[in-house]
Amino acid sequence: TAGAFAVNVVSVAVPGRVDGEMAAEAKRAMAAKIAAKITDAANDPTEPAGIPRAHWSRGLVSPAGWAFAIWGPIFLGESALAAMAAAPGLTASNPVASGMLASAAPWFAGVCGLQSLWCAAFRPWAKRVQHFWLPAALLSAEAAALGGAHGALIASSASKPMTIATYVCVHLPVAMHFGWITAAAVVSANSFAQVARWAPSTKLSFAFVSVWLAVATAAGVSITTGDPVIALTVAWALSAVAADGGKSDTNEFGDVPLKALAHSAATAAKGLSGIGLLIIAKNVLEVLRS
Repeated sequence: TAGAFAVNVVSVAVPGRVDGEMAAEAKRAMAAKIAAKITDAANDPTEPAGIPRAHWSRGLVSPAGWAFAIWGPIFLGESALAAMAAAPGLTASNPVASGMLASAAPWFAGVCGLQSLWCAAFRPWAKRVQHFWLPAALLSAEAAALGGAHGALIASSASKPMTIATYVCVHLPVAMHFGWITAAAVVSANSFAQVARWAPSTKLSFAFVSVWLAVATAAGVSITTGDPVIALTVAWALSAVAADGGKSDTNEFGDVPLKALAHSAATAAKGLSGIGLLIIAKNVLEVLRS
C-alpha cells in the first residue's frame, strides 16, 4: 500500500500532462480577455478554470474548475492511509483498521498502479484518436478497482464499528476517490467522443447516457452499502458539470441542447444529494437506536 502510493505520488508530480496544458491555456486565455477588457467594456473575461473552451479535448461533459479542489482531501486522506499501512504500530491497538487496510491492500495497490499509468497516458503523445481511448479506459479500470477497495473496506468493517480516525483516514478518502474517478471516467469518455469527432447527435446522446450511468452507479453503490459518500461525491462532480455548461469555442451545439444537458446534470446532482442525505439520516437513527 505504502509503496504503491509513493509511486502514484511521484507519477502525479511529473509535469507535462494534458491537464497541465489545459491549466496553462486557461491562464493565457484569461489574461488575453482581461487585457482586451481594458479597451472593450463589453468583453467577458470569464474562462473555465477546468477545461478551456478552446481546448482540443473539451467534450460536452466538462466540470467547472472548482470541482478539482476535491483532490486535496483525497490525497491528504490517502496519505494518512499509506502512513498507517507503513507503520503498523499506528494500528496495533485498532484491529478493525488493521483488517480494513489488509483487505483493501491489493485493490488499493491496483488503484495506484492504474492512476500512475493514466499519468503516463494522459500526455500530448496520446492526442491522436487511436491513442486517446487509453486514458478513459484506464480511468474506468481505476473506478472498478476503487469499487473493489471500497467493497473490501465495507466488508471488513461490517462486524465491528470503525473509530472516527479510521473512518476519516481509511474509509473516507477511498470512498471519495471512488466517486470522483467514476465521474472522471465519464468526463474522459466524452473527451474521447470529441477527439474522435463523433456525429453531433451521437455525442449529445452519449453525454446524456454517460451522465445517468454515473448516477445509477453512484446511487446503487450508496444504497446497497449504506455509504452516502459515493452519491455525494458524484453529486459534487455533476454540480460542477452543470455549472460549466458544456460550451466550447467550436459552437457546435446551440444553447438549447447544452442547457438541457446542464439541467440534466443539475437534476442528477440534486437527486444524488437527496439519496446521500437520506442515507446519513438513516445511519444516524440506527446509531441512536443502538
